[in-house]
Amino acid sequence: MKKGLIAAAIIVCIGITAGTVFLVLNRDKTAPEIKVPADNTLTYVAGQDKKLLLEGVTAVDDKDGDVSDTLMVESVKPTSDGTQAEVTYTAMDNSRNVAKKKILVNYKASGEPAPAEDGQTPEGTDENPENGEAGAEAPAPEDEGEAPADVPADAPVDPAAAEQPAQDTTGSAEATEAAIAQLPAGSPQFRLNQYEVTLPVGSKFDYSTYIQDITDDKDDRSTLFRQIQLQNSVDTNTPGSYEVVYYVIDSDGNQSNTAILKVNIQ
Repeated sequence: MKKGLIAAAIIVCIGITAGTVFLVLNRDKTAPEIKVPADNTLTYVAGQDKKLLLEGVTAVDDKDGDVSDTLMVESVKPTSDGTQAEVTYTAMDNSRNVAKKKILVNYKASGEPAPAEDGQTPEGTDENPENGEAGAEAPAPEDEGEAPADVPADAPVDPAAAEQPAQDTTGSAEATEAAIAQLPAGSPQFRLNQYEVTLPVGSKFDYSTYIQDITDDKDDRSTLFRQIQLQNSVDTNTPGSYEVVYYVIDSDGNQSNTAILKVNIQ
């Protein structure tokens, strides 16, 4: 009898192991492809809404189809001569494979005349070739550790959101839940999967890896993902502690709680 039970247990274990191996081997590891119109000559003016740079840009995944609703402008970096800027786009599929694409656009500082349209298409570099390995699950951005910052720390928020009460900004799961409990009805909720991480000097930091969930009474997760706002950058080449502030504003102008990730670079 005991031998029979042992044999049955072994068979079950083998079946579970085989199933796990099958799932791992067949997991989607290909990131979506970000496409920028070939005839798209963009001009970015310092201080304008970065979401304007999403016009005409799409993201398509070979398994999930159109995932353009996850597109974000991760960063805009002016070149040394100040005439162009490098724009980095990101998109994510349902398996959390993150794609990145960088292009060059015309750039002007606020108050300067816009550069003349010369009919040239912005140069682009796709960091997710179809036969490459950039489709690994949740790869880190290759921007030398600088986290995206769609809204600078001193930028004004939507008036409706500004009227909301101050929230606890301590970076912990307990503080986050306490802040969520104090949110006005209809406000989105923002949670991280961890609130402190330690990375070695020179490593890559990917802000999206630490997002657990974003929920709202009206907007779906994909819509909210495009409205994520970040404050503070992380320089992974300089040891120290950094606090990245996450929040989101829904389509009704309601601001979520702030979730803070402490990043230790050692």
